[in-house]
Amino acid sequence: MSLVQNLIKRQKENGGFLSAEVLQEISERTATPLYRLQELISFYNSFRLTPPPKVEVQVCRDFTCHMHKSQELIQDLKNEFAEEIEQGQVSISGKSCMGYCDGPVAVSLNHHITPDSNLSHCVTSIRSILKSGTTHGKPVDQEIPDDWDIDCYQKQTKYELLKQFLKATDRIAFGESVLKSLEDSSLVGKGGPGARTAKKWRTVKKYAEQENRAVRYVVCNADESEPGTFKDRELLLRSPHLVLEGMITAALIIGAERAYIYIRHEYESQIEAFQKCIDDAKAQGLCGRNLLKTGLNCEVEVFVSPGNYICGEQTAMIEAMEDKRAQPRQRPPDLEIQGYRNFPTLVNNVETFAWVPAIFNNGPEWYQKLGVNDCQGKRFVSLSGDINRPGVYEVPLGSTVGDLLEIVGGMRNKQQLQAFGVSGPSGGFLPRKFSRDQLPENFVKENIPEGENEFDLLNLPLDNNFFRFQLRGRFNLGAAHLFIGEQTDLVSLVKSCTEFYRNESCGKCVPCRLGSEKLVQIASRPLNEGKLQIPDYFQDLIELMQESSICGLGQVAFNPLLSLKEFFPETWEVAKSR
Repeated sequence: MSLVQNLIKRQKENGGFLSAEVLQEISERTATPLYRLQELISFYNSFRLTPPPKVEVQVCRDFTCHMHKSQELIQDLKNEFAEEIEQGQVSISGKSCMGYCDGPVAVSLNHHITPDSNLSHCVTSIRSILKSGTTHGKPVDQEIPDDWDIDCYQKQTKYELLKQFLKATDRIAFGESVLKSLEDSSLVGKGGPGARTAKKWRTVKKYAEQENRAVRYVVCNADESEPGTFKDRELLLRSPHLVLEGMITAALIIGAERAYIYIRHEYESQIEAFQKCIDDAKAQGLCGRNLLKTGLNCEVEVFVSPGNYICGEQTAMIEAMEDKRAQPRQRPPDLEIQGYRNFPTLVNNVETFAWVPAIFNNGPEWYQKLGVNDCQGKRFVSLSGDINRPGVYEVPLGSTVGDLLEIVGGMRNKQQLQAFGVSGPSGGFLPRKFSRDQLPENFVKENIPEGENEFDLLNLPLDNNFFRFQLRGRFNLGAAHLFIGEQTDLVSLVKSCTEFYRNESCGKCVPCRLGSEKLVQIASRPLNEGKLQIPDYFQDLIELMQESSICGLGQVAFNPLLSLKEFFPETWEVAKSR
C-alpha cells in the first residue's frame, strides 16, 4: 500500500484525524521520516491533524451551487449553530466543487454528500447527528439508463471483448484488431484535449518495446474535479464493468500487468461500486493473476485521491500516486514515455475506456454513425445551471447548444438564457448572441449570412474540430456545460470562478500562484455604477500566465474574466492602474 493510501486508511481508522501517535507509528512502520509525512499532510486537503467536531459541515461554494446561493446558506447555518460552533461541536465551511452540480446546493455532512440541500434540511440533519451521533448517506441509483448506446451488454456484465481476447489463438493479432477498431472509429479522449485513443495506446506499446521496458502501467483518471463536471460519476456508478474491461484490454495490448483507477475521495459510492466490480471480475478469472489460466496477469487497484483539484492534471495525479505532492511535471517527457515510477504509462479518462467494448463489439462504423452534423460518435455531457432537468446525458457529437437546451426541458422558471459555459469555468462564458466583430473572419463567412449581424449561440455545434478550426481555438470545449439565466449575477459568478482557481493552485509556479490571486483581486474590485473595473494591465497578466504556467490551471484561470471582458461589455469598464 502506498504512503498516501496508508495515511487515508489510518485517518479513517483513527476517528477522522492523524494524531502524533499515529504519525509516529506510520513513520516507524514504513521507515518514513516524519517530515515526509508532514509534506503530504500539509498539501492535501483531506488530511487533518486535530479531532473533527461531532458534525463537520462543508457546503459547495462553486459554480451551480454558487448560483443557488450557497454562500447565503453557509452564513445562515453559521448563525443557526453559533453556540454549537463556539462549543466545538459543529464546524461549517465552504468547499470546492464536490461533483454534484446537478443537485445544488451540495452539502457534505461528516463526509456524506447530500445534493439538493436547503437550510431546513441541513438544520434537521445536523440536529439529528448531534443527538444520535450517526450520519446516513442517501441511497444511490445504479441502474443503467435504457437509452445509453455505450451499454453494449444491455445491462448485463459480460466482458465479451476480454474473453475473446484471452481465448484468441493469436493475441497479438487480436490486440491489433482492437486498435484498428479504435482507429477507424476516430475515438478521442473524453477527458482533456481529445488525443486520438489508438495513437496514444500505440505510442506506449511501441516505445516500451523499442526500449525493452518490461514494466508498463495503465491508469484511469477518474478525478473529475472541474466545477460543473460529473459525467464520470455516473459512468463509474452505473457501468463500472465497461470501464474495467476497457482498462484490462488496454493493459493486455500494451503489455502492462498492473492498472490503477484514480478516483476522487468524495465519490464514496463509486469507489465501492468499482471495487466490487474488480472483485467480481477476479472471481470470474478476468482480473488479477493468470487470467482464464492463460498465464497473463492484470492486477487492478483503486487509488483513492487525497484531495485537491490539481490532481486531475495527469502528471500531478502521477506525482500523488508516487507519494509526492501533486504538483505538475514539466514536459517532455510525456507520460507515455516516462510516467508512473518513470515507466511507460497509458493514461485515459473513465469515458474513453468505457467506450472501448461497445466500439469493438458493434464495429467502428456503428460508433461513427452516432454523430450528427458531419461529426462522428457520441459523448457524455454534464448539464447544469438554470435548467429544468440537470443531469448526465449521452449525446451525439455535433449537437448544438439548442439541442442540449431542448434535452433538459428548457430554462428554469422560463428565464432567458444570459450566458453559456462551454467547459466549466475553464472555458469561460459565451453570450446568447455574438456580433460579427466578436468572431473569426472565416467563421463569419461560413456561418453568418450576408446582411445579418449576429450569430445565435443556440446554433453553435459542440464539436472539438469545430472549436479548433472554425473558432481557431479561442474557446475551450469540454463536457461540463452550464446554462446561466438572466437572474444570475454574472459578475459574482465570475468572481467565484477566479476564487476557485486561486484556492486550488498548487503553488508550484510563480505565474499561477501570484497571477491567480491577482485575478481574484481584479474580480473583487468595488463596482462602479454596477460595472466591474478591469485594469489596463489585464492583457499583460493573461499573456504572462498563459506563456509561463506549467500546467493548464494557470493557462485557463483568467478565462472567466476574459470572457466577461470580450462578450459582456455592459458588465465592466477600464480602470487605470495607479
